Amino acid sequence: MKSPFIYLIIFIGVICCFASFVSIKTDFFEIYRSKETVIYKENTSSSSGWVKFHDFPKKVKNSKGKIITSSSKDILEYWKCDCSKYSKYYSIEDYVVYDSKGKVISSGDRSIYRERPIPNSIGELIYESFCNGEVATYTDIDSAAVIVDSL
Repeated sequence: MKSPFIYLIIFIGVICCFASFVSIKTDFFEIYRSKETVIYKENTSSSSGWVKFHDFPKKVKNSKGKIITSSSKDILEYWKCDCSKYSKYYSIEDYVVYDSKGKVISSGDRSIYRERPIPNSIGELIYESFCNGEVATYTDIDSAAVIVDSL
């Protein structure tokens, strides 16, 4: 006689296999990746929305020469972009900073208003992403990430 535990494992395996073929709609998609950070943009075609910055943990030496590992950090910012033909401005209206456990470290408004994006910068990449109306149009999260090696 077979154990109910074996049937449970088979059932979970079948469900996981089926779920991998289902289309997944996400709220954010990746627009930039480096060794230090990953940037995600809200899945919206409007000229404003949320941007997530995920900073990876870093190893640094302190003044005594001991190696210390800093924790990861996530920053969520609300961007508004002026995408008219003759002006190129953005503003960051709100932000929230989270620690590696998801606890809010700080939040508020950035007071960055009507800044021009610096050419070939991360800011310009985010600005262009909003102004071009880029949205995630994929079914597989792993194969759809847009990776930019350098700017």
